[in-house]
Amino acid sequence: LTAQKEMLEAKYVELERFLPDEENVAQLLEQLAGVEYKAKVYLVGFDATQTIEGNGKPYKANQYRVTVEAGYHQYVDFISQIMSLPRILSISELKITQNANLPQGQEEESAGPADQPRNLSIECLVTSYVFSMAAKTDASGK
Repeated sequence: LTAQKEMLEAKYVELERFLPDEENVAQLLEQLAGVEYKAKVYLVGFDATQTIEGNGKPYKANQYRVTVEAGYHQYVDFISQIMSLPRILSISELKITQNANLPQGQEEESAGPADQPRNLSIECLVTSYVFSMAAKTDASGK
């Protein structure tokens, strides 16, 4: 039983990394900047929109509106790498449009290096989750 307890405690510590007990926006931005560089996209917008908590859930959800300029394949790589970060994130409200910020006539040239086009403007809602003791306490009635 002691070995099982130690194994479960080690697993718990490992899983806590995915659901931290406080939001660290600077760390999230640093992680997104790393993904931006590797995926060869342009992160042009990052705005905190709202925090959702309560309803007896043991977490709160912090939502951020993210805007990226990229080519299709680079954006798919960006999303893939976000989903591989060592924390729980979700992506919703995805909106892909032709990049209206490109100078006239540059659509064909992708307005960037061949491996870093920016012909699409992609906006989405990125939600990060944080463990909330308050929600746990509310649910237990204490």
